Amino acid sequence: VEGFGTRPLIGFSAAPWTLFFYMVGGSSKRRLDAGQRWLVQQPEAAKKLLVLLSRVIVEYVSAQIDAGCHVVQIFEAMGDKISKEHFDEFALDHMQYIAEELGRRYPAVPLMVFPRGASHALPALQNCGYNVVTVDTDHDLGDAAKMLRAFAGGRDIATLQGNFDPKWLRPSEGSAGRVRHEVQMMLDSAGNSRLIANLGEGLNGMESPELVKAFVDAVHEFSK
Repeated sequence: VEGFGTRPLIGFSAAPWTLFFYMVGGSSKRRLDAGQRWLVQQPEAAKKLLVLLSRVIVEYVSAQIDAGCHVVQIFEAMGDKISKEHFDEFALDHMQYIAEELGRRYPAVPLMVFPRGASHALPALQNCGYNVVTVDTDHDLGDAAKMLRAFAGGRDIATLQGNFDPKWLRPSEGSAGRVRHEVQMMLDSAGNSRLIANLGEGLNGMESPELVKAFVDAVHEFSK
């Protein structure tokens, strides 16, 4: 891709359940249960829609890779708005389809996945073929690594990503010293597991550029 030099380009898409959640309930916080109600009241219609969404996502992400992306991430941003039982029944098969189809088309392109609020799904997503699993702020990196190993069948586990809490990047709660401390805690928690240091939650726009720099600098310093 012209103009980016050797910088890696990351493509992304929401996962089927997350798209379904917003299609059914909209963005209103007063309808947070609309998606799950659909799964209960109209399960067959929900399954048909999720199949269509998974196919669209594969084509959407494929277009990004064809345009020059080097790695892609699938965001299950609304993983905390679906029960474990419903995730296993309605979401997991489609996440597997996406991983398998993209892996078949682009075997050299790493696949990342972020099941926000659904860390119980990390081992299953690893076994679906995702190379990197993102851990949210509510889950310990060391515990996540243990979960992955327990279900890896002796194979190498997926690379971890996460899980710094962005609240420490806001002047109202964080400081340069606190950022350094939390980075050290995060890296210690990961132990010897491969880790892409990143956030475990989205940003809200109140973050300080100075504290973001402190985060990046601390990761580089403590990772040497």
